[in-house]
Amino acid sequence: MVSSSMRHEWQKFERIVAAIHAAEEKGATVTWNEDIEGRQFDVVIRFKFHFYDYLVLIECKDWTRPVKVEKVDAFVTKSRAAKANKAIMVSASGFQDGARKVARENGIELFKLSELREIPEDLLTETFISFIAIFPIGFRKANSNELILLSQDENKLPYEMEHITLKSMGNLPIGKLVSIFLQLVSPNPLPGIPQNNFPKATEKQQQMEFTLPMNTIAVFPESEEIPVSHFLFVYWLDKGRVMKPMMVDPTIFRDLDLKYNYTNDLTQESRFIPAHDLVLGFDTKLKAGSYYTQPQVKFYFYCESTTDKQANMCLIESYQHGKLVRAEFVVPIPEAEKYYVEITDETEIQRLEKMYELYKRLPRQ
Repeated sequence: MVSSSMRHEWQKFERIVAAIHAAEEKGATVTWNEDIEGRQFDVVIRFKFHFYDYLVLIECKDWTRPVKVEKVDAFVTKSRAAKANKAIMVSASGFQDGARKVARENGIELFKLSELREIPEDLLTETFISFIAIFPIGFRKANSNELILLSQDENKLPYEMEHITLKSMGNLPIGKLVSIFLQLVSPNPLPGIPQNNFPKATEKQQQMEFTLPMNTIAVFPESEEIPVSHFLFVYWLDKGRVMKPMMVDPTIFRDLDLKYNYTNDLTQESRFIPAHDLVLGFDTKLKAGSYYTQPQVKFYFYCESTTDKQANMCLIESYQHGKLVRAEFVVPIPEAEKYYVEITDETEIQRLEKMYELYKRLPRQ
C-alpha cells in the first residue's frame, strides 16, 4: 500500500499524484496544495483548449481503509463551489460501493494509487545464487536494556559496518565480526572452521544476541564512544538473481524497482508509471539556508547561497559503495530546481544540521 512507504515529508501521497499529472498533462499547469477562494485542494490542474480555460481539481486520501460515501459527497460540494470542470478523488485503499454510486451520479472520477516493486528484467542476469543473509540490528548498551540501533537503510548500512569499530577488540570493524559469524553458522562445513554450537542458518529467520567481551567500547563515526555488551542481528538462508554490473552503486536509488499503478476505480483501466519518470520537485524554489533531497536517490543537500541564475549547493550526505561522499557544486536556476524537494520535517532538519556542521569542518580546496 502506498501509505506505508510515503511518510517522508518530501514524498507525500499528494505530491506523487501531482507529479503523475505533471508528467502526463503536457502544456498544463499543475500545482500542489493550492487554495482556491479559501478552500484547499491537494492538486490543481489548469489548461487551455482552443478558446477555453479548464480547471481540474483532485483530492487525495492516503488512508488504510476505503473512502466512505460522505467524503465523496463533501468533495462534490467543494469542487462545484470552486467551479471545477472536472473533479477527481484518488485513494490509497479504494472506495466503498456507496462512494462509487455518488461519484457516478455527480461525474466524479475515482482513482486508486498503489505501488508495485519489481526490479526490471534488463538489470538482472540469469544467474541464481543461494546465500546466508544477515541484517544487523544494533548493540545493547552495557549495564542497560537500551538498544543502540544501526541504520535500516541498505545504502547507509555498509558504511556503518566498515566505520563502526570495537575498540577493545583491536578496533575490529563490525563488518568483520559479521563475516566471522557467517562462517560459524554456515549449514555446510567450511575448511578451517571448527565445530561450534551456533544455530545453523535455515530459511527461517533467527535472531542472535551475540555476547561481546567485557568492557567492549563501540566507536561510531565522528568518534562517539559507547560501552556495549551485545551485538544483535537476524540471519537466514536466502536466494536470488544476480544484478548486472552497474557504474553506480544501485543502493543509492530509492525507487529502482518501483512502479505506480494508477487505476480508474470505476472502469478498472490501469496505467503503470515508473517512479523514476516522475519529477517531484515541480514546485521547488531553491533558497539559501534550506535543506533538500533528490527523491530518486538517497542524497541530501544544503543550499548555501543563490543568485538570479544559480544556487551554490553542498552535498552533505550520500553513501556510495560504503563510503560517505560529500561535495560542493553550482546548479542553474530555475532549470535544476525541479530535481530537488525541500525537507521540512524538523527532526530531519536537526539531523542534517549536524551533517552540515561536520561537512564545514572538512578542508575546502
